[in-house]
Amino acid sequence: MHNQQNHNKRVALVTGGNRGIGFEIARQLAARDIAVMIGTRNREQGRQAQERLKREGLDVDFTFLDVTDALSIQTAVGRIKDNCRRLDILVNNAGIMVDASTKITELNVTILQNTLETNAVGPLLLSQACLPLMKANRYGRIVNLSSILGSLTDIASPESVHADVQAPCVRRKSENKKYSGRNPEIAAALAPGAQGDVCAAQPDVIAA
Repeated sequence: MHNQQNHNKRVALVTGGNRGIGFEIARQLAARDIAVMIGTRNREQGRQAQERLKREGLDVDFTFLDVTDALSIQTAVGRIKDNCRRLDILVNNAGIMVDASTKITELNVTILQNTLETNAVGPLLLSQACLPLMKANRYGRIVNLSSILGSLTDIASPESVHADVQAPCVRRKSENKKYSGRNPEIAAALAPGAQGDVCAAQPDVIAA
């Protein structure tokens, strides 16, 4: 666990950082001399990801975190507060898509609820829990991993590669909010694979 010697370093929490995009985000943030906490609900995979990155000489730790569980969120954020005294960056990367081949007319309500809790409600609750630590340090960056499937314009276009998608893939919307004055926190959305200035600007937003 990060100790008091690291309090001058910025601290990042990356949900779902045990694999894929989240793992690479954790690696690249740590490579920028940021202390990274990987949050995942799979303890074994979390520890394995931590060990892999530590072998690269990176300052990475693991904490159990289930974004669908309010108590798990409070416990994880409390652990970061107690051990690091700060949290500068939150990357809401954890997400599920278990309905990719299901039409909206055939969608099981339990799948819909689980998807909403993981992809929408969970990141909101985690962001709310993390904001006090960011405000206390007068600095914060919140990045929400999104998807081009969240664009109704893109899905509705017959020329889109996603035109035939039937599933109600619920993802976090691209909502950017900037707080000015004494609370300079920034929230942004990043859609991996998307083209354009929004994606190109994200590395500066994440680790500014």
